[in-house]
Amino acid sequence: SLPLQQALLGNEGVFYGAAYIAIFNIVMWTAGVYISSGDIKMLSPKKVFLNPCIIAVALGIIIFVFLIPIPDIISEPIGYFSALNTPVPMIIIGFYLSQSKILDTFKNIKNFICVGLRLVIVPLISLGIFLLCGINGKVLIACLIATAASSAAATTMFAAKFGNDTSLSVNLVTMSTLLSVITMPLIVGFAQSVSQ
Repeated sequence: SLPLQQALLGNEGVFYGAAYIAIFNIVMWTAGVYISSGDIKMLSPKKVFLNPCIIAVALGIIIFVFLIPIPDIISEPIGYFSALNTPVPMIIIGFYLSQSKILDTFKNIKNFICVGLRLVIVPLISLGIFLLCGINGKVLIACLIATAASSAAATTMFAAKFGNDTSLSVNLVTMSTLLSVITMPLIVGFAQSVSQ
């Protein structure tokens, strides 16, 4: 969602989008891990606070708040690793997608309900909450773009890691990605019209 936030809202949109992603990562690596694993021990303080993703988010917040300069010898490798954030999950999804029957996904009404909840209902509920809280402008649009985005590739990675249905997860991620091309512009356009 960051490229779209950059294109529509500029650097300010990326800033709000990055804040949303930071919160998303905290929830994903705590509640998400627990839901995927079904193991309450995954929510122990040790597992949560020593999680590499949580540590990275905390360090990022500290560096941002205190304007700590990062030397090139550290920032350049981080830039190279960050460039892998999209292709590596896509390789994993591609592997499982090659073993699944994607057309069968579009034959099951339950999949449409699931994707509809993700791409339409949740963003509209989020929009209502934002407006009730008096949030509008670039903050609203940046957060709504992230909310209306397709299911995260981490869905499939978590399914593989915790022994869940990888075929279903990759099919739903693919389906939500394809349909978000239609739903996201409509949701964002509607949000822009009602928030002015």
